Amino acid sequence: GVHRAMFYAQCVGVALVGVWILVGGLGLPAAPASSWIAAVVAAPIGVVATLGLYHGLKVGQVSVVAPIAASFGAVTAALSMLSGERLQASILIGIVLVIAGVLLVSVQLRKTGPEARTTGALWGVFCAVAYGLQFWIQGRFAIPSLGSVWPVWIYYLISAAMLVGLAFVRRETLG
Repeated sequence: GVHRAMFYAQCVGVALVGVWILVGGLGLPAAPASSWIAAVVAAPIGVVATLGLYHGLKVGQVSVVAPIAASFGAVTAALSMLSGERLQASILIGIVLVIAGVLLVSVQLRKTGPEARTTGALWGVFCAVAYGLQFWIQGRFAIPSLGSVWPVWIYYLISAAMLVGLAFVRRETLG
């Protein structure tokens, strides 16, 4: 299932990035508490986005869900712009093109009968917004002080813990 597959993927991430931290000698950075808090706050948003992506791919069409979810960079750029960062014209043009692409991919041909199926476009939009928010929080508040490795490890660790908690609540096994 989705939760089990994601749990194992996140555990591999915890282990591999943990080894990278140890082998690379990446000790704890002397960063302000706000940077650590930002990394911890961003992680569950990414977990929910990933669960949404897996669910969207399960119930929708990969050709719709994947490209829309992949447009999260435009969301991150838009949030950066809204928070006062000045963006180059080429980035603004890119955002407009991504939005146009999302609209084109989201157009659903009407199907009725037993072959009718959701496109999953809303799941893709949800994922794009959630991933965009996660990466904006990390990029603006966590990575400048923590570097790029620690927020990724925190994401994997929190993700694995959340999935264990979810399995417990749902009385499911992950083994």
